[in-house]
Amino acid sequence: MPTPEEKALARIRHAAESGATELDLSGLGLTALPPEISSLTSLRKLDLSGNRLTALPPEIGGLTSLQSLDLSGNQITALPPEIGGLASLQTLNLADNELIALPPELWRLPNLVSLNISFNHLPEIPPELWQKKDWKELGLGRFHLTTLPPEIGGLTSLQSLDLSLNQLTALPPEIGRLTSLQSLNLSENQLTALPPEIGRLTSLQSLDLSHNQITALPPEIGRLTRLERLSLHGNPLTLALPRRLLGDESFGGDAREIFAFYRAIWQEGRPLNEARVLFIGPPGAGKTSLVHRLKDNSYIENRPTTLTVETHAIPLGARTAHLWDFGGKDFMHATHPLFFSARCVYVLVLNVRHTYEQNRVEYWLRTIRAFGGDAPIIVVGNHADAQGHLLDLPQNRLRRDFPNILAFVQTSAAENTGIDELRAALGQAVESLPHVRVCFAAPHLRVKEALEQEKTRRNIIPYERYAELCAAQGIDDPDDQATLLELLHDLGVVLDFRDEHGEPLSREGILNPNWVTGAIYRLITDHEVRGAAAGRLTPEMARRILPD
Repeated sequence: MPTPEEKALARIRHAAESGATELDLSGLGLTALPPEISSLTSLRKLDLSGNRLTALPPEIGGLTSLQSLDLSGNQITALPPEIGGLASLQTLNLADNELIALPPELWRLPNLVSLNISFNHLPEIPPELWQKKDWKELGLGRFHLTTLPPEIGGLTSLQSLDLSLNQLTALPPEIGRLTSLQSLNLSENQLTALPPEIGRLTSLQSLDLSHNQITALPPEIGRLTRLERLSLHGNPLTLALPRRLLGDESFGGDAREIFAFYRAIWQEGRPLNEARVLFIGPPGAGKTSLVHRLKDNSYIENRPTTLTVETHAIPLGARTAHLWDFGGKDFMHATHPLFFSARCVYVLVLNVRHTYEQNRVEYWLRTIRAFGGDAPIIVVGNHADAQGHLLDLPQNRLRRDFPNILAFVQTSAAENTGIDELRAALGQAVESLPHVRVCFAAPHLRVKEALEQEKTRRNIIPYERYAELCAAQGIDDPDDQATLLELLHDLGVVLDFRDEHGEPLSREGILNPNWVTGAIYRLITDHEVRGAAAGRLTPEMARRILPD
């Protein structure tokens, strides 16, 4: 069986004999390119992708007619200076190699207008790239870019730009100068918003914004009348967008239909501005006292222990935090996961006068991770004082093991210290929740308000009634209704418990959280259940304990 090099040599000789202008040597497993390649002086297109090349021979510089060279998917660590001999080269694909530098000869190629240097080991984008103004296509994926330099605005001939898999948090206003741009890929970055200058890209036909942190589209984007495909998958704003508009994961949705829906948001929508904050921790840590300090700055010495779950609303700037104060008794811990979810802030309150083991810190942190995912956590050491009672935790290790810990705060509800620091940390944590900033159309907000009213009349709201409330606001698609209900569950507006298959546990309907928490408390504190029945609850007991 011929070796990869022998196969390549045979194709090179055949191309030389036939005067071919194109040669495909891709996927052969080549580790070296035969020097005979220099004989193909009439070659215009050469595909060497998907091999195992680590270098190119100097003879590559003899291909003076070459216009397109694909070297992607190899293991090339450096380009030879002879690359500068490819005076006719227009397109060069170097993606997915091991390059750590590019030779100066590359930037002197007079006709090079298309360059892909994505997925290499280049420490930064070479500054020479920005100095060349006639680029038409650029691939700059996975460069660990956190910002784009304003020089990007000078590439006014650019038609295609790939900035995927970077760490961009914002786009510079100069992006609006790329008026020839037809395709822009910004997928898998850290963008939270788009600048209004995005509306100047009037030639844009395809825009990929998937897997970012974008919570809203600016009205200016509606000016992109030539935009056909818009990919928004994996962004927080999809909470407010009908699923049918998102389209296929690979191609995105119809931009015109998305803009038509978004006009209602631009006209009368608003951010949700609400979040649920769960105060949890061992008994006697002072959760309730801290909640009341935050609510109205009140304090009662020897306040009775919270036995169930109490809820309070407090303002945090433009946002509203709904504080859920969980009872700390050990027998209540099993009920906590019923109310934990990913779109919450968790405040773990510990007693600084107890040991690390007494506070069971990692038990609480693991429980949060199991049911709340990577939701933000604030660890509070309460009962701190000037006598040396301070929070004593391995903070560096805990941050490493639980990277969603946003802050460690020391407080004393009794002495009214550390409360301002706690409030500030809460504000930052709530602001970090993407859904808080998502702009919802008025119909979504009206469904939420209708459910709030419905809870005043009944404790179990039939699914059919929920569907009616949605349909009355024009939300007819069952998938859209389900997405909204999931959010309302996470916010604690209603409870809709589901099994691992996504089926509702309560066949009768969605539940009023206040009724559920009260009912659970009555069940697990009943003398018969906790005594003779040893926790085994029968339907007959439930009917006795909850006659209504």
